[in-house]
Amino acid sequence: MDFVDWCGRVLTAMAEVRRASTQARSMGTRDLEIAAVIFGQDAVFGPSGFHGSERHGAVNDALSELHQLGMVEESSQSFWRLGQAGEQALADQVALWTRLAQIELTDERRQLLEVVNRLSEHQADDCAWADWVTNDQVLPELGWTGGPGELHAVAKELDERKLAVYSPRGGGNLRLHATYRGLVWGTRRQLTVESRFIDDLVAVWETTSVDFKLEVHTDSPSEKAELIKDILGLANTQVSGRRWLIIGFHPKTHAYVGPPDPKLNQDHIEDLLSAYTRPVPRIDYRVIAYRLGPVAQLEVLRDPRSVPYRVKKALGDKTIREKHIEVDEVFVRHNSHTARADALEIADLDTEREWALAIERGVDPAEPC
Repeated sequence: MDFVDWCGRVLTAMAEVRRASTQARSMGTRDLEIAAVIFGQDAVFGPSGFHGSERHGAVNDALSELHQLGMVEESSQSFWRLGQAGEQALADQVALWTRLAQIELTDERRQLLEVVNRLSEHQADDCAWADWVTNDQVLPELGWTGGPGELHAVAKELDERKLAVYSPRGGGNLRLHATYRGLVWGTRRQLTVESRFIDDLVAVWETTSVDFKLEVHTDSPSEKAELIKDILGLANTQVSGRRWLIIGFHPKTHAYVGPPDPKLNQDHIEDLLSAYTRPVPRIDYRVIAYRLGPVAQLEVLRDPRSVPYRVKKALGDKTIREKHIEVDEVFVRHNSHTARADALEIADLDTEREWALAIERGVDPAEPC
């Protein structure tokens, strides 16, 4: 468990205590009550001694960071109350991460942040916390030639952005401490970018260049034929922009349904295309971290000099036209579905290829031979 997830666990425990106690709703919650929800009553109030332990420090470290973000409020006598921002974070944690990760950083700030996050954060099986790190620990990791002066300047800039806590010391020394915001930037930024990208595609749904699938399997010849047909359709369609096949969403509700078949991977799909298509379209298959779970993202990389991409070898169930492909067939996208290309569409693809090859040779394709 990393520190970002740990802070989320502490926030969830606060909400659990508040639901179970009217006193907690009005007055707030003590750190020990929060800890008891997470670790159990015996671990916190039993004879083993919880005060001053690693776990106790982790709870208070999380509360301090959540307080800095305005997600929890400290009331009298060390009671903590869940704030409105905390309630919003519990409802949609990725929305919070997206907001915190929007800031752009220079290379120097990013390098320092990565080092501080790595050295300051400590993870255990059931909790996490952050400690102070010194310039003597940080500078060797950076390899900067500017020395302590450069480090002080960049550290102060991270502190101003609340991505790390900077504490100058005597003799030109300093201490740095990771923050929730900085750790989100370092560990959740890519997830928020990819989640926004997928959400934008889902909002528009299927087009001539985007195809969504509930799931994709390649266990049977018919399943293989369907995948090859869909990839050829994206590769051949004459439309600008990038081409995507996204796996993991319901065709009617557009809701996320779950991760892709683990058998799918770049090599497996490339092997299928090599066996059943000519020329072979290039693809980039990745499983990305989406806010609700893993999503398969297959990009078809089209080369106009190679169109039309065709079926090289028949495959699938001949009794079901949608689950069968024949030698030399060409598929294209018609708005939101894949179809067999007609003679005119194939002729347009032939013309596109000839133009692309002529331009590659330095010949003006508009000039008569």
